[in-house]
Amino acid sequence: MRLGLGIPLDLPVKPNPVEHFEDESALRTLKECRSIFRDQLEFVKMCVITESVL
Repeated sequence: MRLGLGIPLDLPVKPNPVEHFEDESALRTLKECRSIFRDQLEFVKMCVITESVL
């Protein structure tokens, strides 16, 4: 499934342990973005389930 922007909904949200960030603020930003994406994914799943029930 894809969002309207062509973003796959099944992107991994766990950080890659091999990734290394020298800048802690960049790491925080990445984690915040992943958290937002995870929340949006759950919302989309809920909408799809609700739509299929109606």
